[in-house]
Parts: sequence; structure tokens; C-alpha cells
Amino acid sequence: MDTPGAGREGATWRAIAASVAGSSHRAANRPNQDVARYAVLPSGALILAVADGAGSAPRAADGATTAAEAALAHLRRAQLDVSHTREAMELAVAEACAAAQAALEDQAARCQAPLADFHCTLTVGLAVEDEVTVGQIGDGVVVVQLADGTLQTMVRPRRGEYANETWFLAQPGALEDLVVATAPGPIRALAVMTDGLLRLAQELPAHEPHAAFYRPLFAFLAGVSDLRWAEAELAAFVASKRVAARTDDDRTLLLAVRAARGGS
Repeated sequence: MDTPGAGREGATWRAIAASVAGSSHRAANRPNQDVARYAVLPSGALILAVADGAGSAPRAADGATTAAEAALAHLRRAQLDVSHTREAMELAVAEACAAAQAALEDQAARCQAPLADFHCTLTVGLAVEDEVTVGQIGDGVVVVQLADGTLQTMVRPRRGEYANETWFLAQPGALEDLVVATAPGPIRALAVMTDGLLRLAQELPAHEPHAAFYRPLFAFLAGVSDLRWAEAELAAFVASKRVAARTDDDRTLLLAVRAARGGS
């Protein structure tokens, strides 16, 4: 994961992420199948990709890694620090998801394995200045904090007929089910997570953000200067007994806040 670097004067996004294996995966001797990738570009824009490998897919961890890295690579090339209209941002996010799908297809062909072996969900995000656009296939969640402090669920998990079913990037027609959304700005913070944290972070079944979960985390990130330390603290929180008591699934959380360059 990239860390923010120095750049021009003005505001920039700063981000941290943590991902841990759930107890059910450890008991089955399976690796963590969640992946989070992000970068803050020289312009101050944030790009991100969070993928969740399907537990039933034998190469889900590989698929999640490939999808997240391919999506992030595409967003790096989008050069939206030059043009970031809503249409351009939504197109970049959609094309990043398509690039991730193509990367999975290439990986399956190289390995001579069924594409379904690499099943994963994918959430892709792009934050330029105080505007946020995301694209999602599957059951991830994105929550944003508006300038007045209001929390809003930007995209909700998409489920199938049964509770444990969702859409996967490698499925035929997956891009037809892609949800692309732009949050009403200005946005000052955002959180992206896999479904392992749903019960802790969201008030179900309405999927309203649980303020007691998000507000302290956003305030924590906004108030620290050492992002490496902050990321370690976030990992400890995500792996904690308190969180593990609510879920046995892999869990990933990415946090980002908008801050003045050179400030905490």
C-alpha cells in the first residue's frame, strides 16, 4: 500500500488500511482472501481498490490480489488530476473494474484453470478534491462523511437470493451488474470495507452507518501525523477480540480523510 507523499499546496487525501484473516479461515487453514490497495497521487487524489475472495473458490486470494492491483494500476493511468468531471470519474472507475476483470481472465488462462477459481468481489474508489466516485461488484460497503459531519452509506452490499450469495467479478455479465455512484459533496472522510465488518459497522437491515463505529475512526485518522503507526493501530483494532467476537470472516477496512498538506 502506498503512503501519501509531499506535493503542491492545498488539501490532500490521507489513507490507511488493514486486513486480517477471520477465525473460520484460519481454522480451515485458508489464507486471508481480502485485499486492500490504495495510493495518494502527487495531485492529492486518492485511488483505492478493495477485493474479497469467495470462500468457496480455490484461488480466491490470488483473484482478489490480481483484481485489486489491476484496478489500481488503471486508476493510476487515468490522470484525473487534469480532468475530474463527474463523467470522467465514473468512466475511470467503470474502466478500472473492466481492467480487473480482464486481468482475472488472463490469470485463469495462464494457469489453465477455471475462471470461477478466482471469484472475488471488488470495490473501486476515486477521490479527487472533495468528490468521491466508487464502483462496486459484490457485497462491499462504502460510507462517507459529509462536511457537516453527517454519515451516509454510499453503496450497500448486493446480495443474491440467499444471505451468503453475492455477485463476483469473474461471473459472466458481471460488469452489467456494476454499480457506479458519486457521493454528494463536499466529502471529508470515507470508509471502505468488506462484508466481514457489516454487523459491527452498519445498522441492519437498513444499512445505516453506525456512528459509534465510524466517528471515532475518522477522528483518529484526522488527528495523527504518523500514518505507519496509525495503520498498525487500525490493524490491531480490526484483529481485536472485540471485533472477532462479532464475525469469523476475513475483514478489511480502509479509512481516508481529507486534510491540509503538511498538516495532521
